[in-house]
Amino acid sequence: MISLALSLANERLRPVAATMATMIDAGRLGEAVAYGRNILDRAPEKPRAMEEAVIGQAAMRALLALGREEEAEELMGRLLKTYDALPRKAIRWHTAMDQAVFMMHMNKAARATQVITEIADDESAEAALRIEVLILLADAYVALGRQESAFHALDVAAALASNVKPASMRAMVALMRLCVEVSVRLRSAEELSDHDHYAANRTSSVRPREDAQLAEDLARASISFGPDS
Repeated sequence: MISLALSLANERLRPVAATMATMIDAGRLGEAVAYGRNILDRAPEKPRAMEEAVIGQAAMRALLALGREEEAEELMGRLLKTYDALPRKAIRWHTAMDQAVFMMHMNKAARATQVITEIADDESAEAALRIEVLILLADAYVALGRQESAFHALDVAAALASNVKPASMRAMVALMRLCVEVSVRLRSAEELSDHDHYAANRTSSVRPREDAQLAEDLARASISFGPDS
């Protein structure tokens, strides 16, 4: 299964290693990992650090999606050497993002928010990277039941995404917002299920129209998100 974190990394990967990104799109994660590792292994001693970082991050997240946590952790350690060639602040941003992705995979959402909140609030961070972090932060907030905090993070991400390419990042923000809305609806339904008047609410004429609109928005966001976006 392609995770949210992997989908986000794949958007940064696409202009760097299109073949690997296409493999991930197709769900061929094992092949994508092997392809990425081959690029990293044959890279010269001083490759373009940012490109190597993007390839390594995508491979690491693919390994997590495959349940190969030990290999993912090993690759994270290798990436630390790659990050040494980046500006000091970028080292902190990328290291924290990797840690947060790993923690979310291990169901440690509270720890993940602690790690990446500082980056999400750092206005000096690269806009595209900050958008990705804000989406990951929103996902962590949803896991903690903090939907309002998730919406706030996505408001900031949406403002940043309006001036950032690729356009698919805007679609990712919109799709994540819809996912948060779904979680709010599900939580409301669970609360209503314990209420004596739940049946009356289910048959009301307002809720079906709202749910139909939500379904339409989800479909539209899914269509707009893709390699050509």
